Amino acid sequence: MNHLFHGTYYDLLEIRPGSPQHEVTRAYERAKQTYSSDNPALYTVFTEMEARELLKLIEEAYLVLGNHIFRSRYDEILKDPETQIHDLKFQDIVGPLLSPGVDKQKAYFRPHYQKESKMEEIIQGEEACDGAFLKKVREYKKISVEKMSEITRISSHYIVALEKNDWSHLPAMVFVRGFVVQIVKVLELNEKKTVDSFMKIYKADVAKKK
Repeated sequence: MNHLFHGTYYDLLEIRPGSPQHEVTRAYERAKQTYSSDNPALYTVFTEMEARELLKLIEEAYLVLGNHIFRSRYDEILKDPETQIHDLKFQDIVGPLLSPGVDKQKAYFRPHYQKESKMEEIIQGEEACDGAFLKKVREYKKISVEKMSEITRISSHYIVALEKNDWSHLPAMVFVRGFVVQIVKVLELNEKKTVDSFMKIYKADVAKKK
């Protein structure tokens, strides 16, 4: 998995495989604090680069264990006696499930809201489709963060971060794009236009902060 750590994501977060989701979230927050750059004791054990790698692993662990679909697949992989943990890559776990079929889920889900012609025109004409725009549409269509998380299997933590354009609390770009695609499908927006606009804003903001 990584030269700095050879255990499972459960080992990394120091929780049992059967731990409930609220314990996963608490363990994730605890691990982030432990390996934060604000912790001066950290650099007596690890270099700055190693600390960044560990934080990346922690984010990966939460992306997997904080998502019901990813976690189920991960648990199945761990049960396989032929699985070599040290050879298991993050992409091997989430890659096949990155687009878990939101269209199928929409077969039983339809947002119940009163359409407003003015709002519909604003949505159709919007060019800057950032997180604030996604939040505006979600709220207009009466979909709570919790419901969006249930439909897409994206952690509420990531949905809130996306809507705030808080890139520091999101995983790698490929996963950000996957999340936006899923959310856009549920919101029934123009996928190409909205995703392209969002990713353009995302890339520009990230580039400014480097």
